[in-house]
Amino acid sequence: TDKMKKTRFFIASMMTLFLSSCSDMLDVEDKRHLPADNTIGSKTDSLFYALGIMQAMQEAADMYVVQNEMRGDLVTTTPYSSTHLREMANYTATTANKYDSAYVYYKVINNCNNYIARRDTALYNGSYNVTRNEFAAVHSFRAWAYLQLARMYGRVKFFTHPLTSISQIDNDQSPMYGISEIVNALAPEMEKYSGSPVPSTIALACIPIDVMLGEMYLEVGNWPAAASHYYKYLVNDKIKLAKLETAYSRSINTDVTLPIDL
Repeated sequence: TDKMKKTRFFIASMMTLFLSSCSDMLDVEDKRHLPADNTIGSKTDSLFYALGIMQAMQEAADMYVVQNEMRGDLVTTTPYSSTHLREMANYTATTANKYDSAYVYYKVINNCNNYIARRDTALYNGSYNVTRNEFAAVHSFRAWAYLQLARMYGRVKFFTHPLTSISQIDNDQSPMYGISEIVNALAPEMEKYSGSPVPSTIALACIPIDVMLGEMYLEVGNWPAAASHYYKYLVNDKIKLAKLETAYSRSINTDVTLPIDL
């Protein structure tokens, strides 16, 4: 029944999903910019690679919106809705449904894995590491994609190494992880970048690392850690913090709780 609609469902074979579009998943969005030594060393190469990841993120985000709207209680299909949308609403979608393809999320993940494995981290401008903020952004992209996969499909194939060939996918023995295991696997490395601002070159399209960590800790019920990271994000963003403090001060003085548009 509609009332009992599930928030998650599991597709029978993740490897079938994995292999059905593996050539797409293996696409490296900035491949024409990659140097011969398989490292990402220059600022230009890095920026193009980051933009490529964001392109994959946009594709995943578009599908994410459709998936969640069609499975919610505020949207319904009509006689004119496509078969794909009706299947999404009725939880009968298969791997052939264009709005329900795990490979879109894995495309984000694999591009992030490539970046993390190949980006030269020893690049400094004086004492400032020029790659730190980019790394934080890419870690956030990967965590977001994994979180959506686990929310949608339950236990999903988890890997942090780049897969660059069909044979690697065929022989990959990566484990199946749920949300708790994903958080446990990704959060410790992400904590190293806590407090990092989003890169100025792509700021509007990034997920702040502390916001992503807060979301992950909420998923596993670690409320103190979640609150700590949300607070750190607000403190680091002086504009949002100022709006929060102003709204709080006004609510105290007027004894009225005011909405805060952050």
